[in-house]
Amino acid sequence: MLADNNGLVDTVKYWAEGSREKALELVLAQIKHFELKDDVGANLGLIVSTAESQTNAYIVETAASALQALKECRSETHRLEYRLALTVLAPHLSDEMGRRVAAALRIPRNKPYQDAIKSAWRSLSRFCYRLHLLL
Repeated sequence: MLADNNGLVDTVKYWAEGSREKALELVLAQIKHFELKDDVGANLGLIVSTAESQTNAYIVETAASALQALKECRSETHRLEYRLALTVLAPHLSDEMGRRVAAALRIPRNKPYQDAIKSAWRSLSRFCYRLHLLL
């Protein structure tokens, strides 16, 4: 495949004429032609098994439901449990993954939420510091 004499790589180089976009088009066309999409995706780690995706969906739905129930904050205990849950699950909203996690968990991305996250992280930091002093 990597041979210098008219190997696959040299053929793609020739037909792509030095263009990365054309090389990508050629490779993708071959993947589609030989119906290798799933095999290529699996080998590159891009395809998640159905069982794994069902498990992930269940975890997300359970966490989202728990957060919605705790969000009502009917008592001081609920408020503390909600803050603890946010601390554990809190996505950082500064990156794309954080925004996707917040959307999946149905967590609002507004100012009160961000303040609650910061407060929860501060509380957790103080708790860990005190625990460290005790040990």
